[in-house]
Amino acid sequence: MKSIEVIDEGVVTKQFVEHFQDILVVATNNIVTAHTLATATPYTATIAAQPDVPRIFSWIITHAQITAFSITFLGVDARGNAVSETVTQATGWGANLNNAFATLTSVTINSRTGTGAGDTLNVGSGSKIGLANRISSVYKAKKNNANYAAASYTVETTYHTVDVATGGAITGGDDFTIWYRGV
Repeated sequence: MKSIEVIDEGVVTKQFVEHFQDILVVATNNIVTAHTLATATPYTATIAAQPDVPRIFSWIITHAQITAFSITFLGVDARGNAVSETVTQATGWGANLNNAFATLTSVTINSRTGTGAGDTLNVGSGSKIGLANRISSVYKAKKNNANYAAASYTVETTYHTVDVATGGAITGGDDFTIWYRGV
């Protein structure tokens, strides 16, 4: 990552460049794969793999027995900060997390209502990648060393992520370079 400070009309802003190489395709179960929900709570799910780059996760519960649950995702973001998100049945039976995790430390099933027999949890890599600095705007992006139009990505300044799949699906092995301003 490269950083420079720019002074424009007396205002100092920071500009950054980050490279993400050989990004894996978006997946539904590459992080946690068909983890059984029948074990007595609380317990920690088995993590099959870590994210290839800081990314959000999608999760889904396949259920017939469970009517309520609470699951906590704990890890570290691209800036090295501890992040945690808890989801419940009020969130739905599947969704995307908000934070991009560079490392996933644990997925803890805190509670559930119902036996969980035959019910499973899957967690996969999403299309939003996390940046190592607080982001105010993206001013240039490239995909596989070709200019990537602003309409091809979506910036999320609250969680400092860029959805790089707005302009098309991520194919395994894509490279992205993101130029952005930080706050």
